[in-house]
Amino acid sequence: MLHAAADGLLPLPGDQRATFALDVGDLDAFADALAERGVHLATAITEEEFGLYAEVEDPDGNLIVLRGPLPERTPEEE
Repeated sequence: MLHAAADGLLPLPGDQRATFALDVGDLDAFADALAERGVHLATAITEEEFGLYAEVEDPDGNLIVLRGPLPERTPEEE
């Protein structure tokens, strides 16, 4: 997904005019793989109604959104 800063959906830092999101199957595992390569999350993994969400910062300071599915819940947890 590509979001323009003008759409008002995502607050973007500084003069960043656009951001994009990567959907990953297992956000926790993806974040672990990034950490092994020296890349750290700019925001903690957060559960939103659309799924899990986190951000990383590229070398130019732009934020890249990472999205994963919500964890499966048992009927008791629902």
